[in-house]
Amino acid sequence: MPTFSVIIPTYGRPDQLQTCLDTLVDVEPPSEGFEVVVVDDGTPEPVEPQLKPWLDRLSLTVLRQENSGPGPARNLGLASARGRFIAFTDDDCLIDPGWLQALEAAFIRHPDAMLGGRTVQQPGDPYSEANQLIGDAVHRFYNESGHGARFFPSNNLAVPAELLRDAGGFHPDFFPHASEDRELCDRWHHLGHDLVYVPEAHLIHARQATFRRFWRQHFTYGRGAHHYHHLRAHRGSGQLRNDAVFHRRLPTMLRQPLAQLPLKRRTQALVLLGVWQVANAAGYFKERLTAWRPHES
Repeated sequence: MPTFSVIIPTYGRPDQLQTCLDTLVDVEPPSEGFEVVVVDDGTPEPVEPQLKPWLDRLSLTVLRQENSGPGPARNLGLASARGRFIAFTDDDCLIDPGWLQALEAAFIRHPDAMLGGRTVQQPGDPYSEANQLIGDAVHRFYNESGHGARFFPSNNLAVPAELLRDAGGFHPDFFPHASEDRELCDRWHHLGHDLVYVPEAHLIHARQATFRRFWRQHFTYGRGAHHYHHLRAHRGSGQLRNDAVFHRRLPTMLRQPLAQLPLKRRTQALVLLGVWQVANAAGYFKERLTAWRPHES
């Protein structure tokens, strides 16, 4: 049994996936080693033949499913994983060599907790900078309140395998939307488990962005947020008004990091932050108007 199973869902990004696997080759192994489980989420051209060079460099398993979204893909990987702990990342992430050893050290102190690492957007364009500002604000709000962490994105997330299976894995009804990681974190906390931030477990998110992709990303998050709040209210773990505090505090949380940017970059960031809010709200109210409801778990 390896210490970790690293699960990577993928769809239509073979070059980025291969770069991600290259960084995993250089990861310093935990005490009992690790395996990598890539789940091809129905890519029109299957990725497995393209990954043969990594079969000799990693303990690699490639699974395939019909296109169902990253949540079900992660669940399929979980079903076949042999590791004591599961570490999730995405196919467009670059893994730091010390990632798994940092997570293992944290699990020694918190063996039943969900762990979240530090994710940094790859610099180079205004969209990455805006996403970094958003991610830092979200982290500050949910994880630095003094009452314990509450949310980690699924691209840098680690969980004890059996506890995750007992909790039901990722909710299957978020595709083609997003926010299944928010729902899992909320359910994990509702079940009485801890969430612990591990900044030493860091990686780079090398998202390839354009204005259209940026808009679609946050519109999709807004649509998923509607499903998240519906499920959350159903199980009694929170209500929408609890999260409204985030938006009231947002200007204060963004003031200092924006002030540190040069004028041109600050202006670009302010425009994209406005686009983020509009796209997120548009996605949320689209779902509210269509009154779609997922089945309950």
